Amino acid sequence: PLPIKKTHRTLQLQNSSSYSSSSSSSSNIPLEVKNRNEIEKRKEQQQVHHSTYSTLLQSSVKSYSIELRSFTAKWSKTQVNNSLININMSIKSGELVLIIGPVGSGKSSLLNALLGELNIISGTYYINNNYNNNISYAPQETWIFGATIKKNILLNSPFNEKRYNEIIYACGLQNDLLLLPHGDNTFVGDKGCNLSGGQKARITLARAVYNVSEIYLLDDMLAAVDPKIGKHIFNECIKGLLKKKTTLLVTHQLQYLRQADKIAMIKQGKLLAYGTYDELISTSI
Repeated sequence: PLPIKKTHRTLQLQNSSSYSSSSSSSSNIPLEVKNRNEIEKRKEQQQVHHSTYSTLLQSSVKSYSIELRSFTAKWSKTQVNNSLININMSIKSGELVLIIGPVGSGKSSLLNALLGELNIISGTYYINNNYNNNISYAPQETWIFGATIKKNILLNSPFNEKRYNEIIYACGLQNDLLLLPHGDNTFVGDKGCNLSGGQKARITLARAVYNVSEIYLLDDMLAAVDPKIGKHIFNECIKGLLKKKTTLLVTHQLQYLRQADKIAMIKQGKLLAYGTYDELISTSI
């Protein structure tokens, strides 16, 4: 395979702990200014650009939204073992891929590799940049800043009432907003200290979905919510609002495997199996 051409810069939405750290290091700056600057910084960090490889590589994978070939990578160059080993995947535009496997198997590493966060040891990966769009990423570790719920979702993006209301419903936030004293104008503290884990996860998901993209990387978004809300989110958001988008969902909710276009089973950094539900069942893995 052709070597990857590292001429791109990848930035991603950071988690709550990194935001807290940046705030504490500048305690002399008024909170309002810190929040405003941080929001602008985070919005810039959602712009994910990927380089174009050679014409040969483009022509061979142009029918795919994402392609990985013999891809091996790790988080740190000093790390002894590779985080991902010889991964081969082809994902078509609009496909829903569920990524499953034991805890610590490399599922989140795969998403972060597509964001350019891992050190590539060998192989190639390709993201179809003909879409000329962002990648939306919802991390497993939620990030909430001190502002209203609405501002946490919009992240300074232009307000589109119809789209906003659709996302509130699809992410299962409607009832929560009805119970809060000021609805989506309720102020939440840094790290979402007055929100439940499930509420923070759904706000993080809503933020990612509100950002119009062609590719969505969702890291275990269903883990923090109860089964009823999880089913609603899967049906209304992942299979509803995102039905024409390329979506990679890390999950332990195996009841949804039949509804995926493809399933990627990862263990110890290796792609143990990849294919449709029926293909994986036939292999007896």
